[in-house]
Amino acid sequence: MSQAEDCFAAGAALVLVEAAELVIKGKPNRKTIHLLIRNLDLKRVMIELPGPWIPEACDVELLKKLLIEELGPDVNLANVSPEDLIDLETTRVGLGVAGPPKNQRNSVR
Repeated sequence: MSQAEDCFAAGAALVLVEAAELVIKGKPNRKTIHLLIRNLDLKRVMIELPGPWIPEACDVELLKKLLIEELGPDVNLANVSPEDLIDLETTRVGLGVAGPPKNQRNSVR
């Protein structure tokens, strides 16, 4: 968190949280996610979804849904492929099999 705070203090408008920071042994790193919620202005944070460069395979769908549930439907997500945009947006609004977000109190609106 201190690196993000240093970036903001230096004038950055937005910081990127790398996907590798959100995954431990292929599972979402809930501790880091909760640190983000408690310590940063989520309107100024972009979170990268994992790609094939992450050495530990991660269920991107699980992480995406978890981030939307924990950080709210307006969470800034990076590394979303064009073919996944419709699925992402239906997840954000809770349509279809994506189901409604369980926790919107942390919405970054």
